[in-house]
Amino acid sequence: MDVAVKPEARAMKTARPGRIIVVRHGRPVVIPKEAPPMKWRAYRDWWQAYEQSSLKDGQTCPESLLKVIGDDAVILSSARPRAIQTAGHLGRGRNVLHDPMFNEAPLPP
Repeated sequence: MDVAVKPEARAMKTARPGRIIVVRHGRPVVIPKEAPPMKWRAYRDWWQAYEQSSLKDGQTCPESLLKVIGDDAVILSSARPRAIQTAGHLGRGRNVLHDPMFNEAPLPP
C-alpha cells in the first residue's frame, strides 16, 4: 500500500536549482544568405568553409545576456569554431568546456 509523504517529511532543499541558458553563436564570417549562386561542387566547398568559419569581426554578447551569467556559471559549448568563440566572449576569461557532444546536427550540404 502506498504511504503519503507529508511535506514536513521531505528533505529540505538547500539551494535553488540552477538555470540552463542556451545561446546561439554569433554571426559567421561566411553567411549562407550571402552566398552567390553556384553549382553543387562549389556549394559543397562553400559549405565546408561555412562550417569552419569564425565569427564576423565586431561580434559581442548582448549586455542583457552577460548580466544573467553569474561568476559561478558553468559554460559549455560545442566544438565548432563559432560556438567556441561565442562561449569565450560569454565566459570573459573563465574556463569554458568544449565538447562535440553539443555540436548541432550536421546539415546536408
